[in-house]
Amino acid sequence: MRRRRHRRPLQPTAGLVVYLAAAAGAGRLVTYGELARECGGAARGQGARLTALALRCRAIGAPLLPVLVINAANRLPNLRAEVYLSQGLTTRGAILAEQARCFEHRWAADLPRLTALQSSGPDAVQIGTV
Repeated sequence: MRRRRHRRPLQPTAGLVVYLAAAAGAGRLVTYGELARECGGAARGQGARLTALALRCRAIGAPLLPVLVINAANRLPNLRAEVYLSQGLTTRGAILAEQARCFEHRWAADLPRLTALQSSGPDAVQIGTV
């Protein structure tokens, strides 16, 4: 019988956090395809990293930065994402309001806390390397 290998949850990279914070500062939405080109991975494979980042944002009291990542066709993030539903972002209006909060937020002060990842593994980063 073949054993399943335990997969470590994907974590947001410092590059992903900085890229999305810069987009927020510019008042710009980012498509899944753009995110994949800029930060690596497949457009359809960003969910785990975006969820982890959303949870970090919520833990420090910041707006959910991943709501800026949208589908190119409908210009909205995944409205069925459990992390958004669990935070009360259940309607288009709620998502748009959270996007506006992201655009207004001062991300520079939060970057050190959002980029402080585990000290080991392929996604690890040390403060000061971003």
